[in-house]
Amino acid sequence: LVYEDNGACACLIDFGMAGRETVTPEQEKVLTAADLVCLTVAPPAASRHALDLVRPDATLAWVTKNDPVSFPPRLRDTIADRSRIIFCNKRELAWVDEALGGAIGDRTIVETNGASEITVHRAQGEVTIPVSPVAVTDTTGAGDTLAGGTLAAIAAGETDIIAAVHAGAAAARDLLRQRTA
Repeated sequence: LVYEDNGACACLIDFGMAGRETVTPEQEKVLTAADLVCLTVAPPAASRHALDLVRPDATLAWVTKNDPVSFPPRLRDTIADRSRIIFCNKRELAWVDEALGGAIGDRTIVETNGASEITVHRAQGEVTIPVSPVAVTDTTGAGDTLAGGTLAAIAAGETDIIAAVHAGAAAARDLLRQRTA
């Protein structure tokens, strides 16, 4: 990931999967059995296949990257529509909003803004979660760690999304603090 000062991100990725750009039979079994599935950057064919395997009653989370190669418009729209939890940065929020047609519905969008607060968008309104900035030069992975920590809390039984995001924020803070040592 390459970040610009204005928060824009470029995703430089080599999937290294020439000729095998879909999920494996083992991954199919996991996807069909999972109660919580998280999609992020992958070859579009793999994302489409994974999306087809996720049970309708399973919770789908999406960690966005404003990468039109991994998320061509129709796939992006389908994932956004199916997702119950979406993680994005401030710059990607417009991209997500466009995919949703401006209708948040019954999903939760967790928006990061660098060292500033996290905003949790829901139909019932927005909740702002303050963060404690950590003085580091490399914040790579902080947003993904926030998502992972949030989803880990949910998988462990946390039913309050705000409490789960607080857990994710703590995980991201811990990651960044390791870089100051």
